[in-house]
Amino acid sequence: MQQMGLYEQFPSDTPILVEFKKYLVEHLEVPNCQQEVDNVSRMLRYMQPTGDLVNMDFLKKSMETKDYIVSLKRAKLLPATILNYIKNMIRFVQFLLTRDVDDQDFHIGCQAYITLLNTLRKPVSKAHSKVTSMTVCVEGQKTISECQRLLRNAKKDMLGIFGNLQEEKIVSAEEKTLFRYYCEAILILGHFQRPGAVEGMTVPG
Repeated sequence: MQQMGLYEQFPSDTPILVEFKKYLVEHLEVPNCQQEVDNVSRMLRYMQPTGDLVNMDFLKKSMETKDYIVSLKRAKLLPATILNYIKNMIRFVQFLLTRDVDDQDFHIGCQAYITLLNTLRKPVSKAHSKVTSMTVCVEGQKTISECQRLLRNAKKDMLGIFGNLQEEKIVSAEEKTLFRYYCEAILILGHFQRPGAVEGMTVPG
């Protein structure tokens, strides 16, 4: 990212960024917000390479905004990280809307820029969902034997609930629900039935 000029920032004492940080801490109660301010600062600097003060003309720089997001992808940043950049910039523009409440043209420009950012966010969100799904499939999916072990561990508690049901003792709605899920899990994981096999089944009372 550094070689591509994506790490360049405005000075940390830039008034609008100092004000934004104060807004995050005091109004939105975001205590650890420096990363968010830095992300916004980098994105603004990319669109405005020179000068120490942020120029609101960035709201009209749709091409530069798109280029920055594309550059983040080329820098091999994860979709989740790119999403943070976009979300942080949306929040920055929303903050700007709280400052100049009487400038109608400025409001229109801010809303148009937020719409642009939301449009750019959609494909990144889709890519993030795909990465998350792949991670779950590769790393997070439990084996059948692991699931069956969970059933064995829960067996004692479930037999207790079953005994109370048989003796018509008071059983809470939560316990009934847990017992139902346990029975469904036995069918699916214990007897290798398809999930559809449990559809339409009911638990008395």
